[in-house]
Amino acid sequence: MKTADIVRNTAEIIRPPRRIQVSSAAEQMLYLNEPGGYQGYFTLDVAPYMREPMDLLASRRYEGVVFAGPARSLKTQALIDGGFAYAVTCDPGDALIVQMSQESARDFSRTRIDRAIRYSPELASRIATGRSDDNIHDKFFKNGMVLKLGWPAVSQLSSKSIRWVWLTDYDRMPDDIDGEGDAWTLALKRTQTFLSRGMCCAESSPGREMKDPAWRKETPHEAPPCKGIIGLYNAGDRRRWYWQCPDCNEFSEPSPGVGSFALPSMDQLKEQIRTADLTRMARDCALFACPHCGSLISEKHKRGMNRSGLWLIEGQQIDRDRNISGEARQSKTASFWLGGMAAAFQGWESIVLRYLQGVHAYVTTGDEEKLKTTTNLDQGAPYMPQRAESVRSVDLLIVRKEESVKFNVPDGVRFITASIDVQAGGKPRFVVQVEGWGAHGENWLIDRYNIRNSKRLDDDGQPLPVDPAAYLEDWELLTEVIEKAYPLADGSGRAMLPVMVACDSGGKAGVTERAYDYWRKLKRAGLHRRFMLIKGASSPSAPRIKESYPDSDRKDRKAKARGEIPVWMLNTNQLKDAVDSDLQREAAGPGYRHFPEWLGDWFFEEMTFEVRTQQGWKKPGKGNNEAFDLSCYNRAAAIRQGMEKIDWSSPPPWAREWNNNPNVIQAAPDQVAQPRSVEPPKSQPKRTAARRVRMQVTR
Repeated sequence: MKTADIVRNTAEIIRPPRRIQVSSAAEQMLYLNEPGGYQGYFTLDVAPYMREPMDLLASRRYEGVVFAGPARSLKTQALIDGGFAYAVTCDPGDALIVQMSQESARDFSRTRIDRAIRYSPELASRIATGRSDDNIHDKFFKNGMVLKLGWPAVSQLSSKSIRWVWLTDYDRMPDDIDGEGDAWTLALKRTQTFLSRGMCCAESSPGREMKDPAWRKETPHEAPPCKGIIGLYNAGDRRRWYWQCPDCNEFSEPSPGVGSFALPSMDQLKEQIRTADLTRMARDCALFACPHCGSLISEKHKRGMNRSGLWLIEGQQIDRDRNISGEARQSKTASFWLGGMAAAFQGWESIVLRYLQGVHAYVTTGDEEKLKTTTNLDQGAPYMPQRAESVRSVDLLIVRKEESVKFNVPDGVRFITASIDVQAGGKPRFVVQVEGWGAHGENWLIDRYNIRNSKRLDDDGQPLPVDPAAYLEDWELLTEVIEKAYPLADGSGRAMLPVMVACDSGGKAGVTERAYDYWRKLKRAGLHRRFMLIKGASSPSAPRIKESYPDSDRKDRKAKARGEIPVWMLNTNQLKDAVDSDLQREAAGPGYRHFPEWLGDWFFEEMTFEVRTQQGWKKPGKGNNEAFDLSCYNRAAAIRQGMEKIDWSSPPPWAREWNNNPNVIQAAPDQVAQPRSVEPPKSQPKRTAARRVRMQVTR
């Protein structure tokens, strides 16, 4: 080697870092030569949204950069190729690029890294020239830097200190690598030795399915709870891309998914999709719908809007004059999430067409693969399986709250039912929900309360908690539910009695026995005809409701019944399907469910906590679902009473208008329900554990 070469190589080792932004360095030093594609120096002209993520790779405030976005958004080329070019030419340090598999790492090395070095003079001049300095998985440079091309394995992500670590296509990596944890956590360990000079970067299109369809967004930039890249985004400072409407100059987000396009709702699509001209529909709907002025913006404005766009951190807001306010979320990870609408190489018409084709495939064949693929890759959003769950939206139910006098019977109610859920474990209580029914099944929520305290007293004379599994006298508190009348909203002083009360009879050992004892006592008092014990049926093909008579002589029966106790078996899946269908109705009328304004948000959380799977309605985790259960029980009570058989032109007495209804009485003051506060369930988890999001899904 010549003396001059030795001097130059030595100079590379001792050269101080260049003070230049990562994006600027990439634009100056990375030359791209893609066969049949772009040839020239790297540029962010069409993808200005990548400049900030790139530049933060060199920031000493952050230990990591996370970018979630659709395919063809330039994220890999900018963060991985551009970041690598910056490290080699401006701020060298040992680096590791982790691909999703060993074969992918080999391919990435040959088709991306080797080409970048070969065609970029600044990179080519820095590659070491030894015989073994340039192989598939290891690249040595004259400045002493070593670039390794690896894959998700403990051998690749342990026992070494690395200044730069890039994880590409993160959602195609295992969640747990050889039992040692996820790739992100392992990668951060490799950079810790370098303190603030170390940097870990992960980029990917979303590929993990949403696991909690009952989730509800609490902050504007929060993503659904997912593993993978979306989970990393949520743990960071949550930056989203905002651009300015050319008509009103207000800023808004082209959010991940298809929500920013001028598309019909999923329900409307299902009705139209079989016979629609998908190409024409895609062309008509490929417009950005400004949420501020309602203008429909065509794609010709996309590049201009992107050039003036900017990232906002969770907690920040921006006005039309580009003044940013608000307190930014703090995190050691700068996390970005870009939707498909803003992506450089994603045509709007193409995104919408692929989405419509996915919906068409699902509606006509039940196949969801096309819909999942376009959601992840084109829209940059996580996917919720259509076949698996049905989700009611908390937000859409909350906005339906109506003004009403607390605990009064609204105009239109013809009869009342009540339902009782028995909670015998944990914090024992009876949970009571009262509903009014109008013509053709229109429904009003009238009351909801807990019975927590018994009439039994402790040594200090204080009421003891109810114990439904042990004390018959605690069940006698339910007689008030049967006999409680609710004042009519007309101010006449009259009140309405429930026609039927449905009560759960299963659960903790002892509950069923006490339930049977209580029914016998009601029979002796002549109140049993307005009270039905219920239990969930085990067979998925069971009738919606069916009367049965348990017999204690059978060995498989533990409750003390002699065949005289009627227990109504409920197919709760079918009943909940009907309640769920009613919740989807958007206009008052048959089947519509009305909610009073005094209800807290916790009630709607309960109504929407369960999800519809192929096996039936399930709770996705810890949380309360009493409102949904009790709505199901109330529906069973109404069916048993005969609601579905009513000829509303000539209804039975118990379903007539108030002036001719025998259940409308002049009640004594102590018999009428009195206004009181409605308490949320004590065991209700924080909303961070039971969030909801509007999902366009069907059973």
